[in-house]
Amino acid sequence: QTPHQLSGLKVELHLSPAVWRIQLLRSMRCGENCAGALVALVLALTWSDPAAALRINAARSLSLRGTWLQKVAAGVALASAVTLAPAPGLAVVNPMQDVGVGEFLVKDGGQHLRLTLPSPPTVDASADPLRKAQINLELVKLRLEQVGARGPVWAQCSREADQAEKNLDAATGSLVLPADTKTAIVGEIRTLKQLIREENLSAVNAQQVKAAEALAEARQSLLPPKFLPFDPKPPEEFKNLPVLKGRAKVEFVIRHGNAQSKFLLNPGETQEGATAKYSQELPLEVEVDGYHAPITAGNFIRLVSDGFYNNQKIDKAEELIVQTGETNSDKLKSLVPLELFYKRDQEPVYSFTSDEDQRATETFFLPFQAYGAFGMARSPEDADSASSQVFFVKWDQALVPPGRNTLDGFYTCFGYTTKNAMLLKQVEPGDIVVSAKVLSGMENLVGR
Repeated sequence: QTPHQLSGLKVELHLSPAVWRIQLLRSMRCGENCAGALVALVLALTWSDPAAALRINAARSLSLRGTWLQKVAAGVALASAVTLAPAPGLAVVNPMQDVGVGEFLVKDGGQHLRLTLPSPPTVDASADPLRKAQINLELVKLRLEQVGARGPVWAQCSREADQAEKNLDAATGSLVLPADTKTAIVGEIRTLKQLIREENLSAVNAQQVKAAEALAEARQSLLPPKFLPFDPKPPEEFKNLPVLKGRAKVEFVIRHGNAQSKFLLNPGETQEGATAKYSQELPLEVEVDGYHAPITAGNFIRLVSDGFYNNQKIDKAEELIVQTGETNSDKLKSLVPLELFYKRDQEPVYSFTSDEDQRATETFFLPFQAYGAFGMARSPEDADSASSQVFFVKWDQALVPPGRNTLDGFYTCFGYTTKNAMLLKQVEPGDIVVSAKVLSGMENLVGR
C-alpha cells in the first residue's frame, strides 16, 4: 500500500483499482472536500471493473446532507448502485483490523485457531517472526478469497510466501525450530510458491492449508506444557473448576434419529460428478481453546472425558445453531461463568456481557465468525448459568455480522469445528450424539 494525497484527503492505493476506489470513497467526507468526493465518484464510475458493490460503497461514503453538489454526487452513486450489476469475481475488501487480518475478514475456524496461537512466554508476540510467517501464509488464502484470483493478486501472494520463508529464517533463540521440522515447513512453502506461479487456485488453497498447519503445529511444539500466558481470575465461586491449559481436540459422532436416514459426506464433490458417499454416522472434530477460554474449555473437556455427551439428543437444529447437552441431571454438571477475552486485554474477563460492561463495540480473540464456531449455551437472564449445553454456529455473515451481533459478547465462544463443519446443515432435531471423546489434549486439563 502506498499513501497518496488527493484533494487533501489521504487514500490508499491497492493492487486492485476497484479495491482502492472503494477505500478512497470510504475515506471521503463531503463536508470536508466536495471536489475530492466528486473526483472519487468520477473515478469509481469510469474506471474498469464497474460493480454494484462499488456504487453502494460510494453511496455510503457520500452524505446526503450538505450542498446541492454533494446531493447530486450521492444521488448518482445511489442510482449506480441500483442499476449496475457487479463484475464477476470482484470482492469488496473492508478494513477489518478488529475482526480479521489487516483489511481481510477471517471466517475459517482453522485460521482463527492458527492466528490466535500465543507466542512462547519469553517472546514478544508483536516481534515473533514465526507468528509473522503464519500471518503471511494466511494472507495467501485471504487475498485470493476476498480480492480474487487475478494477476496482481497472484504476485502479492507470491511475495507473502517469500516473506513467510524469510520470517522463518529470522527465528532465533527459543524460536529456533528443529532442523528437520524447519526443512519440512520450508518444503511446504516452496511447493506453495510453485503452485502460486502456476496460478492453480484449487491446488494453492489445499497447499496453503498444509503449509499453514505445519507451521502452526511447529509453533505449538515450542510452547511449554500446560501453559497459559495469564492466571485466570474468575469469581470466587468458580475458582475450583477445572482449567484447560492449552488446547484439546474432541470428536463428536452423530447419527440421525431416523435409522433410515444417512448423511451425505461429500456434497461438494458430488457437484463435480464424484460418487456420493453416504454414512449413518457423521464425524465432527472440534478444537477447543484453553488459551482464551480456559475455564469454559476445561469444564467441557471434563464432561467429555466423563462420557456426559454420549447418547445425548440434538436439542435444537435451527437456521443458526445446532445444540446438544441438555439434561435434568446435575450429576456431572457445574455452573460456568461467562468468559470473554477481548482483543485489547491480556486475560479473560468474567460474568458480564459486553453490553453490561459497556464494551459492545470491542471484538474478541475467539469470535462467532466461522461456520462451526463452538459456544457454551446459557440462560439469557444469568450470565453465569452455563453448564453442559453447547452449540455449533451455522455461520451466516448476514445473520451474524462480524463484530456486531447478538452472539459475540453474550455467549462464550471457545473453539471451532475443524472437520466436516459444513455438514452441520444436515443435522436435525432428535439426532443422537452417539459418542464424544477427547482425541488429544487431555494432558492439558488441570484440576478436574
